[in-house]
Amino acid sequence: MTAPVGRPVRAQLAATGIVRGRVIAVDTDAPVRKVRVALTPEGATATEPIYTNADGEFEFMNVAPGRYTLAALKTGYVIARFGARSQFDRTTNIAVAAGATIGGLELPLVRSAVITGRIVDYIDEDALINYMIVIMLADNEEINHPKSIFMYKPKNGKYMMGPLWDFDWCFGFESNYVHLENYDRPLFWSPLDHFAGTRFFHHFLKIQK
Repeated sequence: MTAPVGRPVRAQLAATGIVRGRVIAVDTDAPVRKVRVALTPEGATATEPIYTNADGEFEFMNVAPGRYTLAALKTGYVIARFGARSQFDRTTNIAVAAGATIGGLELPLVRSAVITGRIVDYIDEDALINYMIVIMLADNEEINHPKSIFMYKPKNGKYMMGPLWDFDWCFGFESNYVHLENYDRPLFWSPLDHFAGTRFFHHFLKIQK
């Protein structure tokens, strides 16, 4: 006997979930279209990103059960991460169960500011170079987390890097507490849009004087 064509589809939907929501501009509450939205499972790479429609809406179908983070990215805006009120807050995980529909999620986008001029107009060049030498020699991956990076500004002076802090993710550290294991891994993580420090320094170091 041949099973009805619709049965495998219904079985797949029952074994997976749906995540849907919308992206809005924080200052007007207006929907934002063509926003790149990424759903990332815990401990894995992001799923294929999708883009919001004309009403700012997005929907992920056939999402495997698990816990996910959700982020929205569009040129001219600061990245929005679900549950985080600022770039320094922790995100809120979204738990997806088989057959469940997670709806009503909202990601507010804030327009990014623009600073004109040269980097060396604002930051001490030698301090930056010395700081990056230490970070790169130690392979300190804490640079991907802005909560572990400090800067200060003397009165009437330029911004300075430091004090140096938080070296527990250096020298090839991994979650198994073994150091000097991954000597050839890139200093900056991927994807860029998931870590504020990664994004900041990636673009920061690309700027030419």
